[in-house]
Amino acid sequence: MSGTNTRSAVLVGAACALAALLPIATGAPQDPPSDPISPKLNVPKSRLAIDGYDPVAYFPEGGAEPRKGEKNLTVNYRGATYRFATEANRERFRHEPSKYEPAYGGWCAYAMASDDRVEIDPKSFLIEDGSLLLFYDGFFSDTRKSWLKEGPDELRPKADSNWSDFADEGRNRDVAAFALGDDGLALGGLDPVAYFGDGGAAKEGDAKLAVTHRGATYRFANAANRDAFLAAPAAYEPDFGGWDANAMARGERVAADPKVFAIDGRGRLVLFAAPSDGADDPRATWRSGGAALAEKATKNWQRIRAEVRAELERAKKGAGG
Repeated sequence: MSGTNTRSAVLVGAACALAALLPIATGAPQDPPSDPISPKLNVPKSRLAIDGYDPVAYFPEGGAEPRKGEKNLTVNYRGATYRFATEANRERFRHEPSKYEPAYGGWCAYAMASDDRVEIDPKSFLIEDGSLLLFYDGFFSDTRKSWLKEGPDELRPKADSNWSDFADEGRNRDVAAFALGDDGLALGGLDPVAYFGDGGAAKEGDAKLAVTHRGATYRFANAANRDAFLAAPAAYEPDFGGWDANAMARGERVAADPKVFAIDGRGRLVLFAAPSDGADDPRATWRSGGAALAEKATKNWQRIRAEVRAELERAKKGAGG
């Protein structure tokens, strides 16, 4: 069966549907917004991911075979609930969740190459370039075989591009342009969750309670803060990649002091450079600029991210990658 006919069969035989800026807040920091289940992920209303299979178990360090997770060993990550076969696997996931979550939101990788969303068989998988790929395996076709036959060199770039367009993952979640320290450390090691809630403050995180999320490493003062971040990382990440917000409104990347911060009307963490002697409080400058200043910063941050991605792509092509 040709690749085109196979893809058509997948579409016929499988279910494949899925379904402003405000002035800076004054007073006590606000609780971050809740993180409802993303309609882009292949997760049912129960929020249970991969039909309850352990995402780490697919990898060599987790056993290299599909295994059902235990109901009492779970992690809530980005609005989805993952189960684990062992405590060790759960800890591996907690430390680096973006490494172990399935690619393409848990949809069939082969169908994603055709810009389709198709259910998967959790026992049909590949580990490719360190990513977990899942496939549909049913009456109409075995898309894992089709993937291997047609070749990942051709299909993977298509699937990556289609997922990026569909979920906006590549545009919004890559950290190449972020303000990070050694080994990708974010916020100078301060706990991103501690900024929020009553009495929010800049607190040192514990290196033993670290999470690497899409290339950036965050540290936490306690396990409860770590787990809150895992459930909704986008709610706690610093806006504008952690750069000074006022400078971003001017189109510049200026290092911020993570101890000089505010929570804006959207519940987002905004950072600023430490003011020099006699200078105005940068938080007051940001607040007085209101929504117009935040909009400028947002547009400039989008432009800078795009420029950094383009530069990386040119370097990759120049290296023959």
